[in-house]
Amino acid sequence: MVKRKTILLGLLSVVSLGILGFVGWELYARWRLRELLGEQTMTIMQGATRVEVFRVRPEGSVKSDDQEASKTMIGGHRITVSGGERDEEYARRLTTVILDKQTYRFHVHNPVFGIISTCAFRPGVGFRVFKGQEAVEILLCFNCNEMRILSKDAEGNVTHRAIGEFKPMRLVLLQLCKEGFPADSEIQELRDVRGS
Repeated sequence: MVKRKTILLGLLSVVSLGILGFVGWELYARWRLRELLGEQTMTIMQGATRVEVFRVRPEGSVKSDDQEASKTMIGGHRITVSGGERDEEYARRLTTVILDKQTYRFHVHNPVFGIISTCAFRPGVGFRVFKGQEAVEILLCFNCNEMRILSKDAEGNVTHRAIGEFKPMRLVLLQLCKEGFPADSEIQELRDVRGS
């Protein structure tokens, strides 16, 4: 009888620790997501009213605070092609991915959010998500599976910056890019997984 109680208590302890570990990880992941994106970014994304999609020149970023530059640049990169404004369903799918903690790879011991690639960031696609006059600019590099996010207030001033690796949701983001540029052979030829 005592042996049975000991085994039962041991099993209960193991199960309890497993549940606590899972709950702890969930809370940690939510906290890290909020830390990465920031309150303003999350608010804009949750209330997004429209989204625009762009192809961008991957070479170096250009600094410009000029309001006119927002028409020809996104996140410091020159816009080469506009995919135009996308519908509400597209905006919902994009914001759902960006706000999902499963999109990013977390690493407990890394002081920077997620795991950042060592390859040169050379984005090919950008999104501008709006809530009123506020915007979130998102740049994607499919070579390194890295995302850069900038939040801007109604005056166009950058209020928050974030960098994260999106490898867990590469396929979903790639599908959104392919939908945004159905006639772009370079985008259409991108592979579901990075590498050969």
